[in-house]
Amino acid sequence: MKESLIDTDILSYYMRGLRKVVPRAQKYLKQFGYLNVSSLTVFEILKGLRKKRLVEKEKIFQTEILKHKVFALDYAVMDTAATLLTALEDKGTPIAYGDLFIAATALAHDLILVTNNTKHFSKVEGLVLENRTKP
Repeated sequence: MKESLIDTDILSYYMRGLRKVVPRAQKYLKQFGYLNVSSLTVFEILKGLRKKRLVEKEKIFQTEILKHKVFALDYAVMDTAATLLTALEDKGTPIAYGDLFIAATALAHDLILVTNNTKHFSKVEGLVLENRTKP
């Protein structure tokens, strides 16, 4: 199994214990010991928890996320994102910035992107996608 980056939707499903996602995440954790997530995913999860005022779940998330590898939106990611966005805009198929930065993180670090949003991310050339909600 190759290392992967977990998109926000998959991390949210994992946190909620979705049966389709948990066993595959546990298999991945057994092999690698941590999940890879973008700092943008951390932002999106925190925003969602705060919007719903789920204080206890936020505390649990803040503790749990420390066990995993969080990729910053560093120069390599921003450079990749700028190249991606330019190419997508030239084709007339831009994507939302959140998706752009997550895709750029996966590409910059040579990771498979695990997402249930394959339609959004399929526009990004060279991005390897995996949907772990499907058998």
